[in-house]
Amino acid sequence: MIVLEGKNLSCRYGKVTAVQAASLTLSVGETIGLVGESGCGKTTLARTLVGLRRPEEGQVLFHGDPLNSKRLSGRLQMVFQDPSASLNPRRSVWQNVAVPLQTADEAHIAATLRRVELPEETWHRPPATLSGGQQQRAAIARAFIARPDCIVCDEPVSFLDMSARAGIINLLNKLGREDGVAMLVISHDLRMVYTLCEKIAVMDGGEIVEFQETKALFSNPQHEKTKALLAAIPPIPGR
Repeated sequence: MIVLEGKNLSCRYGKVTAVQAASLTLSVGETIGLVGESGCGKTTLARTLVGLRRPEEGQVLFHGDPLNSKRLSGRLQMVFQDPSASLNPRRSVWQNVAVPLQTADEAHIAATLRRVELPEETWHRPPATLSGGQQQRAAIARAFIARPDCIVCDEPVSFLDMSARAGIINLLNKLGREDGVAMLVISHDLRMVYTLCEKIAVMDGGEIVEFQETKALFSNPQHEKTKALLAAIPPIPGR
């Protein structure tokens, strides 16, 4: 069953075209990676898919309905690059995580914070007092707490140090599989999407130039941009 679909999306900033005729579909329980160099249009496409901006051309559908005509009630969520900017600094971690809920459910909030492995002593502190990795765990808890159908993660580890990155990748993998949520993971890090994603779409110049199952893309890339991206990373041990 298709959860989120972008059909022939084009996005422009003035005369600059950021996304050109891009189409992407996410189904229930599917995790897709979206990769490409900085400035290729990944974040613009992500923001368009979750309704944070409207496309100049094309349409976004959520469960088959136009995105702008549906009350989502937390069913479509986004995890942003910079957790310190995405969390409200005037609210505690607990209050930030509870935002998507229609009614407060203290037991569910506590259970969600435990799922993302945040220590209890952090729950009622402001986000700024937490490490970057802990802040991103809080942002992930907020994304998952309302049991969404789909989550878009825009470079979720790019603002973190190396010690925190593996933990966040493993957490997203665990929660996504447990909840059966559809996830789009945007990254310039091909190692990350290899770990998380069943399929990968490659963007270049605002267009999706290749879309394959992950193992097939790594073993037999078709587009020159994909080949260049793969050539730029060290070999993955054992692959």
